[in-house]
Amino acid sequence: MNWGENPLQPEASIQPQVPPCSRRCVTQEGPMHDRFKLGEILVQAGLIDEMQLQAALGEQARWGRRLGVTLIKMGMVEEGHLIRALAKQLDLPVASLAGKKIPEDVLALVPCRVATEHCVVPLFTNREGPGGKLFLGMEDPSNLAVLDDLRFRTGMEIHPVMVGPTELGEAIDRFYLGGASNPTPSADPFRSTDTLGEGSLYSVDDDPEPRVELRPSSPSQEPRAADSESGEKPIELSEAMPTLPEGLLENVARALEETEQTRSVTRAIAGLLIEKGVLTLEEVQERIAERTTTDAAS
Repeated sequence: MNWGENPLQPEASIQPQVPPCSRRCVTQEGPMHDRFKLGEILVQAGLIDEMQLQAALGEQARWGRRLGVTLIKMGMVEEGHLIRALAKQLDLPVASLAGKKIPEDVLALVPCRVATEHCVVPLFTNREGPGGKLFLGMEDPSNLAVLDDLRFRTGMEIHPVMVGPTELGEAIDRFYLGGASNPTPSADPFRSTDTLGEGSLYSVDDDPEPRVELRPSSPSQEPRAADSESGEKPIELSEAMPTLPEGLLENVARALEETEQTRSVTRAIAGLLIEKGVLTLEEVQERIAERTTTDAAS
């Protein structure tokens, strides 16, 4: 053999033919591999601008929260608008978890640590086809690390489904941590016999966001000094809007941020202790119940 020659290349006719993935099929070679990160997606969708993104990234680095939650806490976007924009931009379905039940065998596919760290919840499976499909509720479908990790763990095709951060947090508390944020059974929106399925998913095009039509007032319509029928004097704007103490809103916002940070850390620690076998889910639930009873008594 002449070692100076290039090694033989396989013929094109015998090279493996890999069928293209569907748009919602996520693998390392899948279509989402080349997609932008969450912040860039929101900028492209026109939901935020570059300055807002940089400000949110600074807050994210400071508090350690996920970007979507940070944007909502900073008042830059509403949760519903965030989810709808991402779903439309990435052509993903949306699901609501309120009043739904997730089977234990589905929850077992995603470890507690993974759910709490990445804020994801397994919704349901479809066992048709090789390996089957796992539909994963998440707020950030650009998180390729968790998608590839779960694909490797389960051997299933992972299909992202957009779910709001608030619903995801409540679902993780309920299904993985024993209801840390919602100790009242009567008010539990997740305690239901209805299980999630493909019929629970909807497209943003199927549920268009209602728009409010603003109508300009006529120049001829002047404010009346008094109502001719009731005789009541119109309320002045200064009377209806009392002035808040200076700095009150900033203090409330800061307290809410610290509370959310504490909850996130608590979820992560509890999930890690349960997964490592230091504590059981029953022990966590008992401690939460004891603390709830103590707080109610005080």
